[in-house]
Amino acid sequence: MKDDELLAIYGATRQLAEGMTARDAELKQSTAALEATITQVRQLPAMLGQQTSKYIAAGIREVVQEDFRQPIEKAVEGPIRSIEVAAYHAREAVGHLKEEARF
Repeated sequence: MKDDELLAIYGATRQLAEGMTARDAELKQSTAALEATITQVRQLPAMLGQQTSKYIAAGIREVVQEDFRQPIEKAVEGPIRSIEVAAYHAREAVGHLKEEARF
């Protein structure tokens, strides 16, 4: 083989080696990105479980509040109506007193 042919083969081999090194670096980056994605996917069920638990807890809290609110509202309805009626009569009485005080 001539020197020119050997240099050409050497140059081609060197380019091939550089290309393989670059490809190896790309593969390492892709592998690292894939591993990071896999780690995130593995954490997904736990995160979904936590989020679901929060929604369930909020729903239960709302139901419990509603269950307590209704009986309390019903228990307070009567006394509030009595107070409203008494306030109405008191306003009427004060109005009559003001009229009589004018005369």
